[in-house]
Amino acid sequence: MEKLIIFMAVLVSVVVFSGGEISAENLNLRYEKKAVITSPTKARDSRILIYFRLPALLSRKDVRIDYAKLVFEADVQKHPLGLVNISPVTTSWKDAAMINWKGLWEKDGGDFSSDLIHAATVKESKSKKQCRLDITDIVLSWLDGVLNNEGLIIMPSKSMLEESPVECNIDSKDIKLVINYTKDDIERRLKNLPEEEK
Repeated sequence: MEKLIIFMAVLVSVVVFSGGEISAENLNLRYEKKAVITSPTKARDSRILIYFRLPALLSRKDVRIDYAKLVFEADVQKHPLGLVNISPVTTSWKDAAMINWKGLWEKDGGDFSSDLIHAATVKESKSKKQCRLDITDIVLSWLDGVLNNEGLIIMPSKSMLEESPVECNIDSKDIKLVINYTKDDIERRLKNLPEEEK
């Protein structure tokens, strides 16, 4: 399998506050590894594991995360609407085309945090449409050390699979993580302050 590397495209826009000490920037992160888990009894229940390595600069004290969005393409068949759930993975895993449904996990189908599940609504379509899901709280939980960054699991909603014939198709090739952050140049700001205000 061809080794996937991180690709970061940085789009810079400057927000001017008292001399331009604060700047807002975007990071477009490509995943470093991925894998697929498919239920041996229900082929519709196919899940994607995806891992993004976060740049060290996001942990700096002068950097504030404004938002983090997972961007991917998906479509739904055999039902007007479908739900795609995203949650942080809680067990380490290897970069592989396919990973076993059982045996590697404490819970069959992959271990993930049930406290941080986000859902994207996908409409029935003949072609895949782009979805953008806010996962800022997940990224912050990684940066703050609340959770280890083991990546994300992207999966069809269990309730939808049980209650309808829905089929969710997720394109695993172009998934990316978009992070907007603000950098406050505290040192320069302090230099510009009058002595009595320092």
